[in-house]
Amino acid sequence: MYALNDHTTPSHDNTTAVRPGFRGPFAPWGYRHLRTVANVRFAVGTFLTVLAAVLLAHGDYGWAMVPLAGAAVHFSLGYWQLTLARSAAHRLGR
Repeated sequence: MYALNDHTTPSHDNTTAVRPGFRGPFAPWGYRHLRTVANVRFAVGTFLTVLAAVLLAHGDYGWAMVPLAGAAVHFSLGYWQLTLARSAAHRLGR
């Protein structure tokens, strides 16, 4: 049964409903600390690059591609987060 409003018609106003399952691409603390999260991503990307270099030095060419792919992902996401942080700071006048 529909809930009735003042005009005794069914209420179908779903424009103000919030999707409870939507979280976005970052954790809530990640929005406040985008530069810190980006710097952590760069540090992890650097570690993965060094790990890939060690694997390449030992001749494990196939296994070296796994940390290199992870490093590429971390570097690209870190760059994206720094770009977001700069645009947010520009909009806020900081």
